[in-house]
Amino acid sequence: MSGDASVQLSVSGKDLREFGESLVRKTIEQMTAKKDETMLKIVEVSSKLGVDRSTLYRWEKTGYLKPVRIGGIPRYRLSDVEAVMKK
Repeated sequence: MSGDASVQLSVSGKDLREFGESLVRKTIEQMTAKKDETMLKIVEVSSKLGVDRSTLYRWEKTGYLKPVRIGGIPRYRLSDVEAVMKK
């Protein structure tokens, strides 16, 4: 068996338009929700979670808790930190 399998997919114009509109709606919702998000410094997150800064760096590498870089400076979304606290 070779890796050259082909698949045919039929999509109506209506389905494609609905899919595109749903992507736009979800993107707008996410951008709006994140806009007013409280951002925390490394020191604040470390204290809130009771872990060392090195743990935060390790979590960033594994994808467990990723910071957002603002001007090259890592900041953490409060909602992401709270989600980790619930785990």
